[in-house]
Amino acid sequence: MVYMKRASMSFSLQNEKRDFTSLFNQLKEQYMALSDKQQKLRERLMRANQDAYEVEMSRTSKMAIIQAWEKHNQEEKAAESISRLKNDVADLDEQLSGLVDVRQKLEKALRKGQETGKAVETRLRSLAQTKEQTELIDLVVRMESVQAERMSAINDLAIQSLIMEKTDSTMSKLSKYEMLAEKLIEGRIDDKDRERLEQEYRIVKNQFHYHLIPLKNIQSVVSWNSLLLPKLSSSTST
Repeated sequence: MVYMKRASMSFSLQNEKRDFTSLFNQLKEQYMALSDKQQKLRERLMRANQDAYEVEMSRTSKMAIIQAWEKHNQEEKAAESISRLKNDVADLDEQLSGLVDVRQKLEKALRKGQETGKAVETRLRSLAQTKEQTELIDLVVRMESVQAERMSAINDLAIQSLIMEKTDSTMSKLSKYEMLAEKLIEGRIDDKDRERLEQEYRIVKNQFHYHLIPLKNIQSVVSWNSLLLPKLSSSTST
């Protein structure tokens, strides 16, 4: 009789241990699935971020041209090219508004995902019964953190690449600007060529100027992903 009771208790303990192990594994899989979902959300945020930078740079250049024209032609009817630029800016404003909306929704989803992940992590730690299980939790949590940091770094590198492309384009305008300036300074050209060169010089000078403006404005802007990491961490710790 005593033997049967002991066997029954042993069987019960084994079942309980199995249940704990099963629940632990289920929660671990849930945490990893949440991590994958968070990664996909970060990738979407990264694309929206890069799109916003491109749109903002284009908008800044066009706005600078419009403002310069209006400053010197306050009484005149807008030229067709200026009207087109204004329409372009309106379209770009609409795009930016849409991207801000996308960003806010993605940030909200990321915050919710991080809160859920933290709750699952806490439950996992309460179920951990061995050193190996605790180390496993530490590993999967660290992997999630590394993924977030990596995506932020990739995002910032991609944005820097956009800025470098714009800088390279601006520098090519500078080289042409300098070449035209040298020809005009040398003066060994007839009047017809001088007039053509002066016109080309003014065009290239303006192009160079308007290429520089978005670069000056965009260099100091911090990406959404860079802001998101500390913002998410602070929101879950309060």
